[in-house]
Order: sequence, then C-alpha cells, then structure tokens
Amino acid sequence: MLNLPNIMDQTEFIQFTSEGFFTARRSNKFFAGIHSDQTIEQTLMKLMNVEGGPFKKGVSDSVVFKWIKGVPGTKDVLEGIEKFCNVSFNKSHQHDDASDARMTRDHADIEKLVLWLESHNPFTTSDVFISIATGVSGDEGINCCDAFQVGLNAMQKVDGDNFKDIKLKRSYKCVPLLAVNSKLVINKEVVPIDPLLLFQRISIIKNSDKELEEFLQYELAPFPLSLFDESGMRKNVKSQLYSIFTSSTIDLHTLNDVTYVIDGGMLLHRVPWKVNEKFSSICNSYILYLRRNYGNNAIVVFDGYSPNSIKSAERIRRSRKQKCSDIFFNDIEDMPLTVTQDKFLSNQNNKMSFIILLTNTLKDNISVTQAPDDADTLIVQTALSLTNSKPVIVSEDIDVLVILSALCPHNREVYFLKPGRGKIERSIYLSTVALKSYPHSKNFILFLHAFSGCNTSSAFYNHGKNTFIQKFETNEEL
Repeated sequence: MLNLPNIMDQTEFIQFTSEGFFTARRSNKFFAGIHSDQTIEQTLMKLMNVEGGPFKKGVSDSVVFKWIKGVPGTKDVLEGIEKFCNVSFNKSHQHDDASDARMTRDHADIEKLVLWLESHNPFTTSDVFISIATGVSGDEGINCCDAFQVGLNAMQKVDGDNFKDIKLKRSYKCVPLLAVNSKLVINKEVVPIDPLLLFQRISIIKNSDKELEEFLQYELAPFPLSLFDESGMRKNVKSQLYSIFTSSTIDLHTLNDVTYVIDGGMLLHRVPWKVNEKFSSICNSYILYLRRNYGNNAIVVFDGYSPNSIKSAERIRRSRKQKCSDIFFNDIEDMPLTVTQDKFLSNQNNKMSFIILLTNTLKDNISVTQAPDDADTLIVQTALSLTNSKPVIVSEDIDVLVILSALCPHNREVYFLKPGRGKIERSIYLSTVALKSYPHSKNFILFLHAFSGCNTSSAFYNHGKNTFIQKFETNEEL
C-alpha cells in the first residue's frame, strides 16, 4: 500500500484514494460499491457453491487443485447459462438487505420511527438531561452525555505516567441516568445500583451456598427497606378499608331522578385504548361508555394538576411505575396512539392534554367539571349540591367514600357505586348506614384514614388500616 503512488498512474491513484474508486461496483445502483472480498464472495464463490462442498471424502489434493483452477474459467459459462435461461440465483446485485421484501420492511420501520420521534421530541429545551423514551430526568451530576470528553480528559491527565502511579479523581467518572432512582453515596462517591446486576455478580463469585447466605445477610439495596420501598415512602393497601363499610343490596335501577357523579380519574381507565387508534375515536368511545352505563344524567369531575399540589409527590411516585415522555400533539384528534394506555396516562402532561381534549368532546353531551387540585372533595360536594335528584357517586377510590362518610349529613342519603372489574362484582354503599358497624370511628374517619397512611402520608410498617380502626373502635380510652 505504501508503494501505490509509485506503481499506479497519478490519476488512478487520486481516484482510488480520494474519489471512492477503491470499491468494486457490479452495477450503477445507489450504494452498490462493495469491498473486493465481498465481490469475490458474491460472484466467484456463489457459483462455486455446491451441495456438500467440493472437499468430500476420497478427494485427493490434486483433484481439488484442478477443480479450483477450473472454476474461474467456468464462471463465465455459468453466468451465460443463467442469462440464457433468464434465471438468477440472487435477488439483486447488491446485498440481501437491498431486496424488495427487506426494503418494504425497512420503510415500515422508518415510518414507525418517524411517528415515534414526532411524539417524543428529542430537541426540547431543558436545563436537565431527560430520557426521551422514559421521561427520567437527571440533575447536574449526570454527565453520561459527555462520556467521550470525560474519558479524553482522564487520558490527558495520566499521559506519560507509569501504570502503577495512575490515580484518577471521582470527577473523571461518568454517572448515567440509572443513578437518578437507584444509587448509593460511598465515601462521597455516587455509585449507581442495579439490583439485578449485583445479584448476578454475587451468583458468579460465590464459592458455596454458605457464602451466598453470608452475602444475603446484607440488605443489598440502595435504601433501608424497613422505612422505604422502591418508590419512596412506604404505602399500604388503601382498598382494604372497604371491609369496614357495609354494602347495600339496593337496585339503583329502581330509583327515580338519579344523577351520577363520576370520578374522572377512574373514568380514564375504564375505557380500554388500542395502540395506533386515533384519539378522536378514543374520545367517542368514552361518550358511548357513559351513555350505555349512566345515561344522560351524569356529571364527570376531573382532577386538576397544580404543580404545587399536596398530592404532587404521590403522583410522581405513581409515574415511576411506568414511565413515558411527553407526547407532543400536532393534530391530536387525528393523531394515533403510539404507546400503551397505562404508559400514556402515567405522564402528567400527557394526561392533562387528553383531559382537555376529552372535556371538549364530552361537554356537548355530558356535564363536565374540573377541580383546581385533587377532585375527591369536589366529587362529594357536587353530589351534596344535587337537591332535586338522588345523587350516586361512581368511583373506585376509597378516599371518596371516606370523605363522603365524613361530610354527608346524617339525614341525607347519597349512594356510592364502586364499579366491578373482572371477577370482582360492583358494590353499592349508602352514606347513612355505610359505617353502622363502626359508629365510634365515624366521627374520626378522616383522622384515622390519614394517620394510618394515605396519598399524602406514609404508612406504619406491618400495620394496615383495619388494625387502627379495630383498636380505635374497641379501646374506650381512645
């Protein structure tokens, strides 16, 4: 290669080194240039291929030598036969990836990628690092995007040093987005923790099951499990509180002048979405669902999403279960859904945009209102304000039933309908008799609910809500 300028014509040398003439071209198609080895593979070697290969048992070296010497001469003969018979054993002069089927598939994949990028803008202006796929944001300590420069600075720092003398500061270490939710600080150094990777390494280096038992004596977690769980402050199962309420056997269809007050947060999840379904079709599905189940006498109450809400921390905790970046809507009605329903609604901005669209769609047929913050209290207040009809609150949230039991007057009947889901049948509660089995706790139900753990307070470890209710009801001193 070093002697090429001396043995090649000057013009050919310039074309070979600067103008791309070092590649072999079997056709004038775009991107048809290939390496010489690949040319041999696609021409000579393709025609040499025979079932089982030429090197079979009993074939001497001289026979193989004669066969190899004769193949280049038969290449033109074989190509001539293919041309005469108008057949070809290859789909294209190019690589297999340039076949019609592959290009059709690539085109479909490109359309999916473009559609995804239209929904997940990678060029948003932000002061922090954000994963466009998951929406996870990092602080100023995340420097994975500068990995090349960090490594270059580290190389310059140790340039000329002996290997045994190399020492690098922590500032020369890249910190990925993984460190946002799962990390430890050891000797002032941020160490990202991947529990699966940690367990895999332990499984590899352990010498015996006894040694594994010693490893597992440690928590092997980035936070104390006795105080926190993977999503933050420890939470209990709020729905267990339904067991203290007495359900009613009344048939709501026998009531006259019924007005349903529907929890908008529950409603969003009651209608299933399909991926690639247009948002206009999704909104129409909600209209059909409401008319089929609750008629025209319905009021839908949606949550508000104030950034300084007392429930903001709880919403952030819920969003960590399924992450989704902001979806940017150009023409939201004709735009298809590109992610699953749960992922889409896990993003607060996406949910707010959809609530605005759904509100505009429903307001011509059904009464819709939105709370400035959490809608639980407004749902109960809306039901209590209906004096000319029998109000029925439709919700799955135990918080709404607790607030109803605390705020509803003793002489006022308000029904609470918990819709069924799967094999779980629906339940109906009447405000006047819902807590008849726990009369002492009725006047303190808000305190007991908050003290035992709710959306804005942490729960006690290994103590459920029913435990507090039972102790409060049976202990006269309390």
